[in-house]
Amino acid sequence: DGVRIGVLGPYFTDNLQPDVAAAFAEAVATLRTLGASIVEVAWEHAPVARAVALLISRIESSAIHHHNIRTDPHLIRDDIRARFEIGALLPGDVLIRANAARAIVRDSIAALYREHALAAMVAPTVVATAPLAAHLEVALPDGTTEGVGPALTRLTMPWNTTGQPVVAVPCGFDRDELPIGLSFIGVSDDDLALCRIAHQYEAVTGWFGRQVRTVSA
Repeated sequence: DGVRIGVLGPYFTDNLQPDVAAAFAEAVATLRTLGASIVEVAWEHAPVARAVALLISRIESSAIHHHNIRTDPHLIRDDIRARFEIGALLPGDVLIRANAARAIVRDSIAALYREHALAAMVAPTVVATAPLAAHLEVALPDGTTEGVGPALTRLTMPWNTTGQPVVAVPCGFDRDELPIGLSFIGVSDDDLALCRIAHQYEAVTGWFGRQVRTVSA
């Protein structure tokens, strides 16, 4: 009762597969019935946070795999090797600028929590349910497609930049009985409070006890 939970808007709810959007709306309604105070919020820096996470991950992964890129590139899958190679080609000042942007992004999300006195925020975990392994793209409601990697990480990468605790729990199934996830995003360095909130939702809904369907490609 009385826990203030922010429902993340536009970036996190745009172009969701219909079943994902419906499950997310139902999850928010459930939180409201549990007594939570629901606050609609928009975080304008979410796309920037994603871009910063992308840059830093490319640079850091390139540094970690520097030796493998030079000595055994054939052992690395083509698309993964391309990421490492891109990171290796980026100039050093890009990391400095990315970390400066990271600080701005962290300040902006912290200000949003303070402004609305939030204990947590919620968002869909991914925009779509799991595609078949052979499918390299995800079909979206507006008629466009997105590469499976970007599509399945678009809503989670911003939190790699901010460094906040995130708990993802089941919140339903689509028409093909594939699971849908709900992300609870907490205040920095307060993992326990976030886990308590997510646990209460999980205990009431019981989605975690449902059998997940497996589909052959």
